[in-house]
Amino acid sequence: MSNFLELRDGIQIYYLKDLVDNPKAIILINHGFAEHSSRYDYVAKKFNDANYSVYRYDLRGHGRTKSELGHIESFQDFI
Repeated sequence: MSNFLELRDGIQIYYLKDLVDNPKAIILINHGFAEHSSRYDYVAKKFNDANYSVYRYDLRGHGRTKSELGHIESFQDFI
């Protein structure tokens, strides 16, 4: 199942959720420049194994987000 969150300007951000029952905490993973959220499958699994739930997403212009790959209008859009 694909998960998308629509932003104020219509861009649809792709996200993944790796949830466990009764987590100690919830962790949000923000990938680096020229990466994508799926590169952190191993990290999310390790956190899940330690009983943490994880959310992660692809930034604008990255991964499966529905926008032109490698392109952003302004770095302000990341804020």
